[in-house]
Amino acid sequence: MKILITFIGNHDPYADGKEKLGPILSILQKRKFDKLFLLFNNDRYWDSLIKTQEYCNQHYPEMKVEYRQAESLSPIDYNLVYPAMYQVVQKIKRDNSKAKFTISVTSGTPTMHACWLFLVQGGVIKAELIQTSREAGVQKITFKLDDFPKIEQTDEIKAMLTQLSRENEQLKKSTNLNTSIKNGFYIPDDGLDIDNEIIPAYYKGALKKANGNATKAAELLKLKPHTFRKRLKSLE
Repeated sequence: MKILITFIGNHDPYADGKEKLGPILSILQKRKFDKLFLLFNNDRYWDSLIKTQEYCNQHYPEMKVEYRQAESLSPIDYNLVYPAMYQVVQKIKRDNSKAKFTISVTSGTPTMHACWLFLVQGGVIKAELIQTSREAGVQKITFKLDDFPKIEQTDEIKAMLTQLSRENEQLKKSTNLNTSIKNGFYIPDDGLDIDNEIIPAYYKGALKKANGNATKAAELLKLKPHTFRKRLKSLE
């Protein structure tokens, strides 16, 4: 099984916002994969993720599309981004033990690009690294250089990752829903639009949590499936 892993970026699915294919779709136009993992760090990429998935379902129906959240508080903080990516990669590896992986480093922040190199060169995941550009198309990234440093996976790195992961989990626990309900949700000085901002966010969040399954998403919000679909459709 051939698997492509990539972050969703600002130029996905379309580079110009309309017709020109972005990095991910440009790769799929040149290479065939059995499964695509779309990674995202922030919910603001949710619409781009859904549009990319819809395009793939239409043009590459034989390819399975899944998405994973590599959650970190800052997309440019190595101490948060690396352990978040590390955990997601490990789970993908466990669930697809016999797969041949390809990773695109084009989409995402420069910090994410560097972390992909650390993960592959450090032996966390065995994968082909590729990048795409308007000028050169899809290119394989190689490290056949005498002066390129060798990165090794050591016990110290593993311990550091464990520490960072636990700190990240504690931070998430301190901002959980129960705490917010007890102390009151944050309201910005200029107010907010509950009907057009907050409620739609819960529907999209439930759908994301259920991996796109509307029935399961409805259960999470204690709604009947047809009610959930009707309300979701009204948000389009």
